[in-house]
Amino acid sequence: MGGYLQSGYFFHHLISAIPESLEFAARYAFVEEPNKENLAIDNDRQDITLAANWFFKGHNNKLTLDWSHLSLDDNRLNDKESESRIRLQWDVSFLYQNSACIIQSIMSQGENDAIFNAQYGELA
Repeated sequence: MGGYLQSGYFFHHLISAIPESLEFAARYAFVEEPNKENLAIDNDRQDITLAANWFFKGHNNKLTLDWSHLSLDDNRLNDKESESRIRLQWDVSFLYQNSACIIQSIMSQGENDAIFNAQYGELA
């Protein structure tokens, strides 16, 4: 059994000094998993994460910095382990180039640009 709760918010609506592109987020996750040695006993895992996201171009181009505290309670050995991690991640999404080439070979460049921009927005 397990689950998670996460939330993010752009605080520039409350504090004007915070840039519009900056989002703060938090997540709590847990899972009770069977112990490898004794399936009748569950191990408990937890993950608490705080993050900041900077959106350059929506979700297609964003930079994330997060801190997580991870813990494992091994109930068979009565052992508790935990660690923290910091992660910096740049997420960039783009279209597969061959699909754009197929569209371009069928239509004129002007029609292609209009359809692409209507579906995906301008790249600039």
